[in-house]
Amino acid sequence: MPKVSVIVTTYNRKELLTETIYSILTQTFTDFELIVVDNFSNYDFINHIMCFNDPRVQAFQNHNDGIIAVNRNYGINKACGEFLAFCDDDDIWISEKLQLQIIELHNNTADLVYSNTLLYSEAGKHRNSNYKPTNSLNRILFTNHITLSSVIVRNDPHVKFNEDCILTGIEDYELWVRLLLLGFKFSFIITPLVKYQISDSSFSRLLRSKNEEKIIKLKMALLCSQSELTMINKLFLCSSLLNRITRYFLFKLLNQ
Repeated sequence: MPKVSVIVTTYNRKELLTETIYSILTQTFTDFELIVVDNFSNYDFINHIMCFNDPRVQAFQNHNDGIIAVNRNYGINKACGEFLAFCDDDDIWISEKLQLQIIELHNNTADLVYSNTLLYSEAGKHRNSNYKPTNSLNRILFTNHITLSSVIVRNDPHVKFNEDCILTGIEDYELWVRLLLLGFKFSFIITPLVKYQISDSSFSRLLRSKNEEKIIKLKMALLCSQSELTMINKLFLCSSLLNRITRYFLFKLLNQ
């Protein structure tokens, strides 16, 4: 059994996927399996994956009907590792990522470890995300500083993405909140271990706007339905909601 199961979901990004896979296969920590789940891309995906000629790589195809959580869960169901790691098909891992995170998992008896990310634009400019540790429910209720491609987490039955189409685009955030409510211990590595591409396109701005709407609705639902939340949790959540709503309407106003 591999120590880590790495899950990559992809669709019609052959060149970007190639870079992503190479960054995973060249990790200094080598005890892993790589599960690549494709949403039936318009090229010969299976043959492309076979060209890597690495026994650690497994290729699957599954229709997700536009809900990426479906194929992430498909990969999780195929996973045999003690830990699960995720990477989007346009992100790049630093070569020591898994090695540093395995050490962190054991040293701090953590259930989930994530890191800073190196943000790079279409023009090639780079900057550090400068995230803060998200090791408490209150902090993640206020803001999400966890990039999916930087996450490694214990393989546990609770680690499943919500496939509700209403959460498409924020299904990872919903999972982090749920895991913290269940008592999972999070740990943070300040060193950027992932290169994450950001886009300044109008489509990207529109997508962020829609995701803001979904996060606001999710937080309102949490406020109304979560009996596990303490009064302090609810105060943090209310403060976050006010902040999100204000930012959302300013965004809409400036982008009309």
